[in-house]
Amino acid sequence: MIARTTKLTLEFLAAIVAGAAILAAVIVWRLAEGPIPLTFLTPYITEALTPEDGSLSVEFGALELDWRGWSQVFDISAQKISVGKADGSTTIQIPSASVRLSATALVKFDVAPVRIIVEGPKLRVHRDLSGRWGFAQIDDTDDGGEDLAMILDALAAEPDGKGVLGYLKEIEVSGATIRVDDKKLKLNLDARDAALSFRRTEAGLQVKMSSRIEIDGSNTRVGAEAVLARADQAVAGSLVFEGLPTAALAAKLPVFAELNRFDTTLGGTLAFVGKGLERPSELALNVVAGPGRVALPELFENPHAFDSLRLEARYASADDVLILERFSYVRDNSRAEAKGELKSPGGDGVWTLTGRIEDVPVSRVPEYWSSKLGTLAWDWVMANLENGQVPAATVEASGRLTGMDPGGLQLDTLGGRVEFTGVTTHFFRPLPPIVDTHGYATYGKNHFDITLNGARLMGLAVESGQVEFYDLDTDIEKARIEAVVRGPISDALKVLDHEPLGYAAAIGLDPKTIEGSTGVRGRFEFPMTTKLQPDMIMVAAAANMRDVKIPDVVFEHGLDDGVLTLDLNGRGMTLKGEAKIAGNTVDLNIVETFRAGTGLKRTTTINTTLDAKARGALGLALEDFIDGDAVTEALVREFGDGRRELNAIMNLREARLMAPRLDWEKPVGAVGTLRLKMTSGPGLAPRIDQLDLVAADLGFTGKGVLAADGKGLAKLEIDKFVMAAKEFEFAGKASFAQDGSGLTRLDIGKLKFAKTEATGTAAVRPDGTYLFDLAGPVLDLKAVREHWSGKNDEDGTALEVKGRFDQVIVNEDITLNGVRADAVTSKHGLESIAVSALAGNSEVQVQIIRAGDDKKIRIRASDASALLKDFELFQSIEGGVLEFAGTIVGEGKDELIRGTASMWDFSVIDAPLLTRLLLAATLTGLVELVEGSGIGFSEATAELEIGEESITVRDALAYGPSLGISAEGTIGRTTDTVSIEGMVVPAYGLSRLIDRIPILGKILTGGKREGLLAGQYFLTDSLQNPTITVNPLTAFTPGFLRNLVKATSDGIGGFVGSDLTFKQREGLGR
Repeated sequence: MIARTTKLTLEFLAAIVAGAAILAAVIVWRLAEGPIPLTFLTPYITEALTPEDGSLSVEFGALELDWRGWSQVFDISAQKISVGKADGSTTIQIPSASVRLSATALVKFDVAPVRIIVEGPKLRVHRDLSGRWGFAQIDDTDDGGEDLAMILDALAAEPDGKGVLGYLKEIEVSGATIRVDDKKLKLNLDARDAALSFRRTEAGLQVKMSSRIEIDGSNTRVGAEAVLARADQAVAGSLVFEGLPTAALAAKLPVFAELNRFDTTLGGTLAFVGKGLERPSELALNVVAGPGRVALPELFENPHAFDSLRLEARYASADDVLILERFSYVRDNSRAEAKGELKSPGGDGVWTLTGRIEDVPVSRVPEYWSSKLGTLAWDWVMANLENGQVPAATVEASGRLTGMDPGGLQLDTLGGRVEFTGVTTHFFRPLPPIVDTHGYATYGKNHFDITLNGARLMGLAVESGQVEFYDLDTDIEKARIEAVVRGPISDALKVLDHEPLGYAAAIGLDPKTIEGSTGVRGRFEFPMTTKLQPDMIMVAAAANMRDVKIPDVVFEHGLDDGVLTLDLNGRGMTLKGEAKIAGNTVDLNIVETFRAGTGLKRTTTINTTLDAKARGALGLALEDFIDGDAVTEALVREFGDGRRELNAIMNLREARLMAPRLDWEKPVGAVGTLRLKMTSGPGLAPRIDQLDLVAADLGFTGKGVLAADGKGLAKLEIDKFVMAAKEFEFAGKASFAQDGSGLTRLDIGKLKFAKTEATGTAAVRPDGTYLFDLAGPVLDLKAVREHWSGKNDEDGTALEVKGRFDQVIVNEDITLNGVRADAVTSKHGLESIAVSALAGNSEVQVQIIRAGDDKKIRIRASDASALLKDFELFQSIEGGVLEFAGTIVGEGKDELIRGTASMWDFSVIDAPLLTRLLLAATLTGLVELVEGSGIGFSEATAELEIGEESITVRDALAYGPSLGISAEGTIGRTTDTVSIEGMVVPAYGLSRLIDRIPILGKILTGGKREGLLAGQYFLTDSLQNPTITVNPLTAFTPGFLRNLVKATSDGIGGFVGSDLTFKQREGLGR
């Protein structure tokens, strides 16, 4: 039911209409002339409108009637309308009002307003805590007054052509002052210069409003429009505002307290849909603000400035969801946009958000990324990203919000993408930064991942990369960095060697000296802690390297043309590939571990084929020993305590091996293998643990110790050295000079060659003299001569040799026992030699001593027959003492031995050559003696000259009581011939007695080498079966006449030969 005051007001308007109807016919003609004052009706209308109980009173000023044409018929206006109460208070004051009458109604003799215009009212629109809306005079603080909902319902009713409102189409209010007092929202403000219109439409009631709101001196224009549907009382409308100061609004109106975050002015629209004046079921907000600042202390420490903000949001109570359709933020050339929704706002809300920013400098990223979202990741990005631009970035997040307090905001999910370009990134301090980085990042609540599409690191081009920050919702946040770079190897190694990595130094590489190009895929993983230690970093790198050059790799030779791959991680490294060292192609594989301790640290495998040129370049030419290709595989193991082990295998099948001094050779194609194991380390002299050589019939096994500087051998222990074809076997130990100059000592534990068995030592004095001391059961000189004749050491070798052998095999038939030998040579050749041996049971001594350019030689045998038989010179001699004293002159082929040979007290028994000679000289009695008990000799002497081709005999004389024989001539050593002549003297002892007779003795005997009876003989032709010829004339000629009948070897053709002598011997019978 409409309130009484409102009813009275409408009745007042109706009375005006009734009065106009009475007078209509009279005054029609008058209205054409202009408005007609109706002052005379004022008392009647006032009395008619005043209730009988006097509870209300109506006062108004002048009335006027105006006719505006047949379409609208009449307008009646009144001034200063006031409706008051009995107590004198004013309920409603209206400065002026006018009513437009319907001509259609007048024709039916009805008076009905079509439009009502009200000017300058001052009203208070209020809502109590129950939600009831009402209105009253502006200074009325009572929440009673007129029920706004009932008035709107009445106006929204369909016009029925009856009553006061039966033809009403429009109510307009202008110049109004409206105070809004909403106790439910705690909203209190004044709208000035308000203009309202209420228009009936086919669907219901259309309401429009515009006004000025003054807040702290700021004027804000506000407009509104709404439609109240007649059928279902649905309300749809919008509120338009402009220049609304956020700070003042938040301070004045508690409902807008959250706007205190902003320092700007707002403009926009608020659209709503609801039921009557109840809470709207749908809201749509479109707000534009700027420039200004916004404070979000829950996320950011400092306020954010902006050029403009735009917010588009809507709320639907049916779904209980607040939807953010658009949020935009613009500052300078940067832009941020977002959208999202909040379900169950005001309760246990669930929210989602998506956003995008564009063209943001990296320096301003903190304005858009809160440190509260992934704290350590934010710290890392803020500390390690510099310069550059973010062309675009997106965010997707969700969470919960209890109530509408931002302090209750909870983050459940977070994700998005950030594009960047031109950024300087410190991925891992103190490593140098990556510059000019471009790419994008994706992130979540517990991770932040960066994808690099390009960058530069020192001289390296970063082609791609990935950076991941993960476990961001845990106590230990982590980072993982992976990148692909290309560029100079030296720069890549500088990065790997930079603190705190130090990997290049760990693998023994100097970045300054290495050339080549590389492509590297690197990976780092570490916890994001301020107390990061090197051992907390997980590192992995894979590299392909080309044109690699590394200087001074082996014996001052560098590695060139390398094509290598590198795999590296925190546990170790693998480097493999192909390169050239000294021009030789090498397959290389290095595996290194970085773990601490004394265990295995590095394993290096090398495979190559060494030809003569490569071996020479590496200082392993050995051209006198090897010729051809040697396929080599080497394995080097290095340990944490500095120890190093080398295992090498050399396949010698395609090589020819030579040992000229051993008269040995392995041909190409024959199996040959060399195995070497070595160990070295700090405080440990490099040693050869195993040295095995198997090649054709040669086998060698040994071990040794290298010099401290690694150059040359210090010691070599030969466990076994075998040459099967030569029946050669050796075992021993060798020591070498510390300065690498060569062998100093050889301890021979076993030496076998043919029948030789010996032990001993060999050493080298500082002056270069070789010292040999050998001993053993057997020395096979025959095998030595056969295999090493003509292959002796070069002249000028200084030697000192001692030998002690139980047996010395001279040849197949000659063996010496108990041999003791001492020899000295120098650069001039032999200096001295002293040999003693047993011939039979007697000692033989040989001594040679240098004297100036010559050498003195002396030989003595206490049992001449044993010596001569052992050497197969004279098998018919028994007993005797032999001596030779002489001189050796010249060298080589020109060498001659000149001296005197002497022998005493020996006998000749069963000597075929002597028998033939005695038969030829017809000394048959002596023949029987030779073939019997033998002929004894007291002494034999001869002057000898022994050369390479011949032996010259001078003044040779052998004599005893029964016989004396002299000789002179030549024995051909190379021609195996003989040419000897001499005298055969029977009864030599008697001749010597006669020879002692003064004067007469010499005349009768002819001197010491002849006798009273003497026959001249000749030995010629073959040495093995010489021709014996005698001169019979000399036998019967006294000594003083004997030279007259002597013949020379050229004139012995007619003399008696040995053949005749044998025939004569046969005729002698017994």
